Amino acid sequence: MQTEQVLLTYLLSASVNDNNSFAVKSNLKKALVDLNTFIEAQSKAAMDETYKGHLLLAVERIKDPASAKPTIHKEIPPGAPIGCDWDE
Repeated sequence: MQTEQVLLTYLLSASVNDNNSFAVKSNLKKALVDLNTFIEAQSKAAMDETYKGHLLLAVERIKDPASAKPTIHKEIPPGAPIGCDWDE
């Protein structure tokens, strides 16, 4: 479930990212609408309360994509790791 929420975070943030083209944003918006429809159908049939809560959380998050904040990782510095003898 956590992996699904992390993936949703990246989809939501990319759908409102100004660095993406209109084509990318429009494809992501369409995918999110389709995903929202699927999630709503699944939540009605879900028997497990934990999974149902997970689905309801996803629906709420899809309503406000601008609030999705993905984890930003630092870039790895160039070159071999310290202590590596690859240059020999």
